[in-house]
Amino acid sequence: MKNQNNIKKLSITLLLLAMLVLVPAASVSANPGPVLVARWNLDEGIGASTVADSSGNGNTGTVVGATTGEAGKFGNALSFDGKDDYVECGSGPSITGGLTIEAWIFLEGYGSYYPYYPSYVSKGDVGNYMESYALFHSPAGQLAFLLNSNGTPGGRTIVWGSAYGIPLKTWTHVAGTYDGVTMRIYINGSPDGSGAHSGGIYATPVPDSLKIGQSYRLTYPGGSTSVNGVIDEVRIWSSALTATQLDDMTPPEITINVPADGVEYLLNQVVLANWSAEDEAGGSGLKSATGTKDPGVAIDTATVGEKAFTVTATDNAGNSDTKTITYFVNYGFIGLLPPYQAPPKAFKITSSIPLKWQYTDYSGTVIDSSAANPSIEIKPWVLSDTLSSYGDPITPNDPGSSGLRYDSETMTWQFNWQTKGLTAGIYGIWVTSGQTGQTDGPFEIQLRK
Repeated sequence: MKNQNNIKKLSITLLLLAMLVLVPAASVSANPGPVLVARWNLDEGIGASTVADSSGNGNTGTVVGATTGEAGKFGNALSFDGKDDYVECGSGPSITGGLTIEAWIFLEGYGSYYPYYPSYVSKGDVGNYMESYALFHSPAGQLAFLLNSNGTPGGRTIVWGSAYGIPLKTWTHVAGTYDGVTMRIYINGSPDGSGAHSGGIYATPVPDSLKIGQSYRLTYPGGSTSVNGVIDEVRIWSSALTATQLDDMTPPEITINVPADGVEYLLNQVVLANWSAEDEAGGSGLKSATGTKDPGVAIDTATVGEKAFTVTATDNAGNSDTKTITYFVNYGFIGLLPPYQAPPKAFKITSSIPLKWQYTDYSGTVIDSSAANPSIEIKPWVLSDTLSSYGDPITPNDPGSSGLRYDSETMTWQFNWQTKGLTAGIYGIWVTSGQTGQTDGPFEIQLRK
């Protein structure tokens, strides 16, 4: 059996810890990327009268007739009756340059109550050319994207899809993009048509009103036309997304290297945070990432106990994720103090052996540990034909008033172990802090007759 050299073990442990935690900090760089100006998740429950704009730009929509709480592509969605249902989103985002409109749709049919062209998103009066933009389909299910540069027939451009028949009764992703020169439309991420448009986008449509689920026509015969089906996840961007950036529903991936989950550090140990957040390749890009501490900044080890470290990351599409890990800050422990000695030193049975110890911080400085709430466990070493290990814990004789106590001047704990009645041999001693849960030991001690 080997003697314990706890001070040497602690020194090696501290060196290894330092090598592990003082690693270069990961960098977290936000990607300016495309700018999301409106996002309606449409996840509101049954009976909701408004739908929130999760982009943070305040484009709250008022539900007019549409049914909330329907089963969507992602969570809930809104159902439109193909007659007069819509969502009124006020003036919505004002866009004059680049643009992307995208949505998930589940069409029950192409036609609507009126024989005109229902829009998933439209802004302005599309019946009198006083519109800014619209994404819609024809009575035959042909996807179309409309822009108007000046609110006149001559300023209007419509790009039509290459084929008829957007799938019915199945979820389909549709999108229209404009980069200032070319308009493009996509179905399920695949290009479906393109065309040139000049003059930008009309900034002051009449009325200045954005609607979800309806093509607004103020005086046109037959009136406005609504979608017959379900709409989910409507987004508007102020630039043209690429095909890979469309329908970005995946939050950034967060990796926390330091502090590591479940790892124990020492009081006042300098541990530099090391974490990263990355958006998926081809996604909308990382917008922001924040942690309990920034990469390269020391984490909290100023007090002992259980600690939480959290990182939250959001991409430009508004997808967000949060990751939290738990780490522990413990006292340093340099072993039992004299008169304790490890074997081969032997203490006579019937003697009272003072077991003393101090708690330290990472540097080895003795600190106030009056709140440590320690306890002692002692086990005999058992040798037999079938067993060579520590046995069951013994119950130390009642040490009375001279038992476990704390000296605040020397910041030393002491337990007077009464050995009367015990058998000769080697015993292991463990010290457990009720405050931190840490256990230090075993410290071997030999008793003789």
